[in-house]
Amino acid sequence: MLLYNSLTRRKEAFTPRDKHVSVYVCGITPYDTTHLGHAFTYHTFDVLIRVLEQARGLRVTYVQNVTDIDDDILRRAKQLGKEWRALGD
Repeated sequence: MLLYNSLTRRKEAFTPRDKHVSVYVCGITPYDTTHLGHAFTYHTFDVLIRVLEQARGLRVTYVQNVTDIDDDILRRAKQLGKEWRALGD
């Protein structure tokens, strides 16, 4: 299995060091209408985790965040004349 390594900016063979794998995914930043790209993130990594667990027999700790505050959210709130917390309502 080849995975993209953002550190080296290359696709590399995935070779687990042991039977436990930790995966962290930077999730969506919800500052506008939900779209298919949001689902793509969840779907892609759901499939990856299932492959690692079911086909490779690995135990996976999977963490994915949802950004609650960043520059895009602040910029969008300013454009709409709202407080940033209101974008999630």
